[in-house]
Amino acid sequence: MLGLTGVVGYHYFFFLSLRFTEVANTAIINASSPVATGLSAAMILRERLAPQNYLGIAISCSGVLLLLTKGDLAQLLALDFNRGDLLMFCAVLSWVAYSLLVKRLLTKYSGFTLTYFAAAFGVVVLVPLAIGEGLAGQLEEVSSATWGAVLYMGTGASGMGYLFYNFSIERLGPTRTSGLVYSFVPIFVAALAWSFFDEPVTRNMILSAGMILAGLHLMLTKKGDRTK
Repeated sequence: MLGLTGVVGYHYFFFLSLRFTEVANTAIINASSPVATGLSAAMILRERLAPQNYLGIAISCSGVLLLLTKGDLAQLLALDFNRGDLLMFCAVLSWVAYSLLVKRLLTKYSGFTLTYFAAAFGVVVLVPLAIGEGLAGQLEEVSSATWGAVLYMGTGASGMGYLFYNFSIERLGPTRTSGLVYSFVPIFVAALAWSFFDEPVTRNMILSAGMILAGLHLMLTKKGDRTK
């Protein structure tokens, strides 16, 4: 189930959605993952966080949406939902299921074990799907730069990323982990875009980053903690 939801389901629905909808739509829908994870964890796992934790998630998500829409929140009302958006919702639900399964299975298995078997089973399912998409013919056209990118995505973004995500769920729970990941990603993207592509840092980006960091502080504050 980990392989089907977190490896196959999430990525398959995510990439397929891009054929039918805009990148901005997928980014905005993907930003709803912490909320979906929090609601699901509360209902299914009976996970209970302090009110300030849920407030932090709401503030962080608002900051992410502010950043994605570049300050024009009216874009959310103007979204024209289509088949691609529905596929992206399926990707989010797949990732939520993966996060809840990891939390449940961590009571019996280590993060290394779960990551290994999820990836291994995911590969078993993805290979025939890739062959059906013309894998053999496409491999002949792959450049060395593409192989380097695939190697990085396999070892870094996928291998280490999944492993650290599972470890984080073990220590923080699915809701806080999802909130952390989906809050930090847009900040890192903006910082890298500024570093490598000289994209300007706007006041809207600074405001969004401030909201996200403030939300993260509340999200990670445990009940009874006091700020000195």
